[in-house]
Amino acid sequence: MSFVYKYMGSSYIDFLENGLIRFTPPGDLNDPYECLPAFPEVDPIIQFEKTKRSLVQAGKPRIGDSQFIQDQKIKRVIEGLQFMESKFKDNPFFFEEFATDVNLAIANGALGILSLSRRWNSCLMWSHYTKTYRGFCVGFDRKHKYFEGKKTSKGHMHKLTAVNYSETRIIMPEKKNELDGFDVFLTKSPDWSYEEEERLLSTFSLSDKKIHKEPYPIHLFKIPFEAIKEIIVGHLADDLTKRKAIEAGKRLDVPCYVTKISRTTFDVERKLAEY
Repeated sequence: MSFVYKYMGSSYIDFLENGLIRFTPPGDLNDPYECLPAFPEVDPIIQFEKTKRSLVQAGKPRIGDSQFIQDQKIKRVIEGLQFMESKFKDNPFFFEEFATDVNLAIANGALGILSLSRRWNSCLMWSHYTKTYRGFCVGFDRKHKYFEGKKTSKGHMHKLTAVNYSETRIIMPEKKNELDGFDVFLTKSPDWSYEEEERLLSTFSLSDKKIHKEPYPIHLFKIPFEAIKEIIVGHLADDLTKRKAIEAGKRLDVPCYVTKISRTTFDVERKLAEY
């Protein structure tokens, strides 16, 4: 059986009781390049002129437009051109920065990411994501139907997909439909390759619970308990965390392990918890 793992701090131990886990918006992840496409190297002046032409074209009157609508379109075009010219004068790369802000705002408001790993024994991830072995790690059956994704009238959950580690970023195409909308969410620097990450992406419209928080609300999704196949708790976890992990193992009829320090290597090892 093939597993994927989620590392969590002790503050998330209730997941083992309620099955609710956060799908995180890109802006709350720890990589500043998350979901941030690069832009093709285009002369800012050429980009400025192209955008001006697009704005003028969009403002042209159509058959059936009343005089009032035509006047309003002309007014908006003039105001738009004045705004663009003032921004371009101050910052020639205004269009690129504006497009980046818009793309991130849309992503942060609509899409969440559940980051999983093919590894349970990464000392770096135990240190970073479990507060130095004070949390726990859950192993899921990657073949469970939950990770196959789903598409409904309410929203879309993409199937579990491995992250691609690349030296270069995804380039934003000139036409939106030229970009697979998921590529930019599934590409990271090779510096992160030690995580061996796989991701489940979902629109927030499919979340089971929403909690207000600034700047991004917390969207929780319920993962079926049947998908959990093992639990590993850090050897430095407090008694409450260890007890709840062990109780969850009993309740779900899955093995519960405790990490341990290797006698001869720097590997993360584990042993069965004492029930």
